[in-house]
Amino acid sequence: CDAEYYKQFSAPRSAVTVISSSPFEIEYVRSLRKVDLANVAVVRPIGFGANAGAAAGHDDDHHSHDNDDDDHDDDDGSADGGLADEYLDPAPAGLDKTTRFYVMPMVNEVQLNLAEQLTQRGVPVWTPPSASVDGGWGGPDALRGFRGVVHVPYAPLTFAAFEHAQAGLLTFIPSPSLLLAWLQQRKISFKPQSSDFGVGTSPINEEMLGLTEFYDRGNAPLFVHFDSLDDLASKIRNTDYQARAASLARWAEAHTNSTLWRWRAIDQTLVRGQPLSQQNGS
Repeated sequence: CDAEYYKQFSAPRSAVTVISSSPFEIEYVRSLRKVDLANVAVVRPIGFGANAGAAAGHDDDHHSHDNDDDDHDDDDGSADGGLADEYLDPAPAGLDKTTRFYVMPMVNEVQLNLAEQLTQRGVPVWTPPSASVDGGWGGPDALRGFRGVVHVPYAPLTFAAFEHAQAGLLTFIPSPSLLLAWLQQRKISFKPQSSDFGVGTSPINEEMLGLTEFYDRGNAPLFVHFDSLDDLASKIRNTDYQARAASLARWAEAHTNSTLWRWRAIDQTLVRGQPLSQQNGS
């Protein structure tokens, strides 16, 4: 049963370290599932697919994993580093991506009719006809040419957020207060559901959102927050994309280096049982 599983999982084991991909996961199991993790480490995804990582000199993140089986989270690549067969670019030939913003037709974007809302406000967007992997998304390489991405988070972490960052794509997301307002108005969904946090815990709030990858202060270079759809249209028009691209590139390099260091440290200390080298990760 679940209770016995969580009891065994939280039993102190000095030789076991639980590696999480997000601080939110740690807080979730501690607050809601009442599992006390004695030894825990956080190692976030880098955001490279198999070929993108190899092309950049990194053999990491060979498989993309998300918190949602329905999300675009497989990243097989072709031998030449281009789009894999199942990741053919779904955008029509001749589409000028450099002036358009990509809107993925995921659950929240569909519920808000986001692409149409932006079009009505004069923002040029493109959205594929389907969110499915087969012909629907195209993979990070297909998105690389777009001006930016507009997304409404539905989970604490998605691999795509890191893929977009590594591809140099700035992502526009609702501010914490707007996301919570939309949740309260039942206009969008967010997993875990807010009802989960009512079981012996506080409802989801801005402090809890701050533990997600979308609202973690350390990931600020990846995102632009908006307080309304009109504010989104305004920020899309007035953002200094050159400055933000430079900031995003610095973040991506530092994130890649520190994440690789963490995996090497885990391999050296936990797997091989050797003392940690003097080289530090930030």
